[in-house]
Amino acid sequence: MVRRYGEDIDKKVFGNGMRGKHITDYPKHAEAMKKCTGTNHWKYKPKVKCFCNWCGKELERHYSQIKNVKHINCGSKDCKTAQRQIYSGSNSPHWQGGKTNASILLRHSIEYKELREMIFNRDNYTCQECKQVGGKLEMHHIKEVSNYPELIFNKKNCITLCKNCHKKTNNFAYKSVQRRNK
Repeated sequence: MVRRYGEDIDKKVFGNGMRGKHITDYPKHAEAMKKCTGTNHWKYKPKVKCFCNWCGKELERHYSQIKNVKHINCGSKDCKTAQRQIYSGSNSPHWQGGKTNASILLRHSIEYKELREMIFNRDNYTCQECKQVGGKLEMHHIKEVSNYPELIFNKKNCITLCKNCHKKTNNFAYKSVQRRNK
């Protein structure tokens, strides 16, 4: 029952052209609905058989899933890792000729990370300026790497500083380059 304007009115009086009844209440419509479902539906498109480009496994995909795709992947971990390895480095469509700076490659090397950890352990994870323990610690080169590249892995040239104290040093970031150009 629906209440409108203070009256109790039956739902079946209102509704679409079938006066509140369900479509299955009309036999002709019910038969038409059964005929237009699943594979008989006018928008139905069968799945296409295709193969995974990496492992050769047979797959069934809708045409819309494969029409603009160069390589079909079955989604298994092995196929994803194989695809990742094939399209990495110079084979990647986003490759820009290996233009990563040498200093970035050096700072991400295993040797540099081991040195950083060794310096932190030596200084007991304590800033050597303000004596703060823990927090955002950084390894600082006393003599800047831009002017003394041979001292980059020298333990005596490195100390532990917190981020704030590191910013205050006279050779943080490009301060030494600016000083040199003056």
